[in-house]
Amino acid sequence: MARKMYWVRYHEFANNYELAWTDNEVDRITAREQGFDHITRKNATTLARQERERAVYDAAFSGYADDHIWPFRYCRNMDFIDVHCRDKAYIVEA
Repeated sequence: MARKMYWVRYHEFANNYELAWTDNEVDRITAREQGFDHITRKNATTLARQERERAVYDAAFSGYADDHIWPFRYCRNMDFIDVHCRDKAYIVEA
C-alpha cells in the first residue's frame, strides 16, 4: 500500500472546501482531474480543525467545509458516508 496523500478542493469561498486522502495512483489521478490540490497532512488537519472551531465560535460561517478528511474513492457520496465510512475517516482530534 502506498503512502497517503491529502487533497483539498476549494469552492467559491475560503471556508467552503472538501478534504480527502488517497493511497493509490488511480485515486490520485482522479483527484487531480476533479480539481483537488495536493496538500500536506498538517495542512489538511489544520483545515479540518479550523472548520470544527468555526462550528463552535462562528456558527454562521461554519458547515460549508469538511471537518474530517475522507477517503477519496468511496466517500464522495454523503449517503454512503453515513452508512459505510464513518469509521474510516481521519478524525481530527480537538
